[in-house]
Amino acid sequence: MDYAESRLHACCSSLGFFDEATGTYVKEPDCELTCKELIRSLKREDETRQVRRKIGFLKVFENDLISIICNYPDDHELFDSVIRLMQNLSSPAVLCFGNIPTDAQFRSYYLELERYLRSYKQAFVNDTLIYNIGLRIKTILESDDAEEEEMQLIIERILILFRNILHIDSCSQDENRTDDDASLHDQVIWVMKKTGAEAVLKYLATNEDQSKWCMHVLEILFHMLRDQSPELLASTPSAQISDMQEWQKSQKENEIEAKELCTLLLKEKEQRKVSAAVSSSRHSRFGGSYYVTNLKALNPNNALIYHGAQRKAKYISFDDMKDGKKKPKRLQPVCDRGVPRRSTKTIRQFLKEFVNELLEHSFNNLMHAASDAIKREKIQHNDESYFLWCMGFFLEFNRCYKFRPELIAEVLSAQIFSFIHLKMAFSELLKSCEKMSLHSEKDVTRSADILKRNLFYNSEYRDLFIGFMQKFDHTKMSKSYLKDLIETNHVFLKMLEDFATKKKLIIKKKGKKKKKTQKNDSQKSAGPTKSGSKLAQTDTEKGQVQESDDIEQLWDNIAPSLSAILQKRLTVSEQTMMPFDPLSEIALQDQKQIAMARLQRLLRSVQVCEDIDEYDPTKELVQHTTAAKVIELLRECRKVWSEDDVFGGQDVSVEDEFLLLRSIHLAPKIDISQFRQNLGEFKDFEKQHQGLEEVNEDPEDEQLSENDALHEEWWMEVCCRCEQCRRMKCANLNWEWRNEARI
Repeated sequence: MDYAESRLHACCSSLGFFDEATGTYVKEPDCELTCKELIRSLKREDETRQVRRKIGFLKVFENDLISIICNYPDDHELFDSVIRLMQNLSSPAVLCFGNIPTDAQFRSYYLELERYLRSYKQAFVNDTLIYNIGLRIKTILESDDAEEEEMQLIIERILILFRNILHIDSCSQDENRTDDDASLHDQVIWVMKKTGAEAVLKYLATNEDQSKWCMHVLEILFHMLRDQSPELLASTPSAQISDMQEWQKSQKENEIEAKELCTLLLKEKEQRKVSAAVSSSRHSRFGGSYYVTNLKALNPNNALIYHGAQRKAKYISFDDMKDGKKKPKRLQPVCDRGVPRRSTKTIRQFLKEFVNELLEHSFNNLMHAASDAIKREKIQHNDESYFLWCMGFFLEFNRCYKFRPELIAEVLSAQIFSFIHLKMAFSELLKSCEKMSLHSEKDVTRSADILKRNLFYNSEYRDLFIGFMQKFDHTKMSKSYLKDLIETNHVFLKMLEDFATKKKLIIKKKGKKKKKTQKNDSQKSAGPTKSGSKLAQTDTEKGQVQESDDIEQLWDNIAPSLSAILQKRLTVSEQTMMPFDPLSEIALQDQKQIAMARLQRLLRSVQVCEDIDEYDPTKELVQHTTAAKVIELLRECRKVWSEDDVFGGQDVSVEDEFLLLRSIHLAPKIDISQFRQNLGEFKDFEKQHQGLEEVNEDPEDEQLSENDALHEEWWMEVCCRCEQCRRMKCANLNWEWRNEARI
């Protein structure tokens, strides 16, 4: 034993001892200093984590630290030092080693530390321990100095301690417990319920003044509910059956359990019959030998002889005794997550009430605080996963148990859909939105329609799931993820189909230009007839009148947005509009005419359908965006061509600028055919520097197609590819596993 190890032994012995005469734990006079010394030793430990492993071997956590918390709760300085030491010792082994070690020696150290952590979790099932810890938090929150940095640090350490204990994974082989039996994790949750620690969590989640602990609360909730299924919790009858619906749920659960037992009994009988048929009292050597036809062998008779049962002869294969080709680790598929475990009925009833109370009183406040922390980047790495999991869990629970849209109003918004779009597939958001559309209140259904319009009018949302399926990699993503993705895609398509049949879904689609047919020489020489020229003149006059009416109608649509932006009632996004191409062969003065044509096309590019109702958010969005581009381009052109005031003077007023835009819009179509051969270079330059879509030369080239997103040819072209079909087949192989997991 070296000096460092002997010093560590001396420190552990200086904490205290158990007095057998009185049956209590007695601390040593220098107990607090010893705790601080152990904390310093943990900071200086090497990469093998020898100090941490030695403390676990001496059972300091179970025998000394927990006993100090239980017997000396009034000594706050000692209490806080012990909490700090317990929080350090209970840190996950993955964080201690940085990653799961691949080296054999370090792997043994890692597994040894995992065993000590499980023993810590077992010792944490102590009513007095958790009660004293919860009482310490309550005392701090009720004190006048609760906002001091030292007090806040103590609360954070206690929350991290609970997180570490709940994070410890209990090995099912060690527990040897089945479903409907209280596991070690369930025992910790039940002790938290008996001692009132869960009430502290609900207070921290509900109180807006304690929103700084939102991410810690979300992480603790994740570890508390990670083994539970929201659908199973929602279907669990309450502890006190108050109405007929709860009684029916209880009866239904009993019937399901009885059916499961019958199914297992029948399966066991079938297995016994099969094993009895296979095992025969006759010796195997007298089973018989057979010549197999249509198969050649290496014997002189060139006939294959088969020794075995006759019923197995048709399954003969030369690959039975061969070893399969081993896949390298980097190409092996990802292991699926475990099937959600069904806890005892008492635990499920408590968790159902706990989740329901959080949903009624704390969910909106907690989600608002968490999303604000994520936007302001006040979180640690990968903390968004707890936010996303909590959102999906509570949304599914609310959908399966007395759906109430007002309880999840904080997450049903366009901003949350945009945030989720950047992070993951939003299955529960879609299902909750669909549930809202079936609600009896008109305000709820109208909100659902607005959300659907935001989803279906955005091409990024429509192509989201197809892109996810195309990027699926079985070496990095599990089959359960693929199944969830396919189910979510099905929900999205079903919603899109229903929305398109009930309402008129209009999507902008660019059409192809029609090539002009060249006239023959005889047609050119003949020229138009007299009657034909009159008819052509009449049609031209009617077309000009109709075109002028359409242009005036377009101006009425975009004029309010232009006026609001010019008067600074609406903000203009900062865009970089390049009015000319400095690398083009066209002269700068000639490019002024092209810029004027661009202004006119932008003003005439707003096409808003009259059948879209007033609650559609895309109507104002299109007008505002186009108006902002027009004003920005006009001001950039004024900076370049300021000598002749074609785009207005430098001190032009708001009224004159508005009238200038109106005159450009109502003016005849500006002809830029003489520069047509150089326009391709300018458009490439414009797309490279502005990030804008290419503008067609003729507004008539753009048309509106109804239900284009549901076009069968498009879906068949995108979905029915070889790779997509292969992924669908992969997801269908073990689909029964998902059904068994939901029972």
